[in-house]
Amino acid sequence: MSRNNYTGKHVDTALDRTQADTPTERFILSIYARHAGKDDLLAWPGQNTIARRVGVSERQVSKLVGRLVKRGELELVRRGKEGKSTNVFRVAILADK
Repeated sequence: MSRNNYTGKHVDTALDRTQADTPTERFILSIYARHAGKDDLLAWPGQNTIARRVGVSERQVSKLVGRLVKRGELELVRRGKEGKSTNVFRVAILADK
């Protein structure tokens, strides 16, 4: 399956399964789903990139990502060394149920 095919499937699946309360949350989740790896479901788009695409502040992105994490749709995975770690998210809502 080509990258574009599974990327589209990821977005469709995430949007079908989400319990997001707002269109903005759904948009943010779709960005993570679009960036998710085929097998590991990891994604790390920067919050500044997401904020720019969605049209909200980075603070608002952080708040809404926190809601997605709390609901179990995204899962925070830290990568890197202590003090220089990067937040990576597993798009848990895409995992087979």
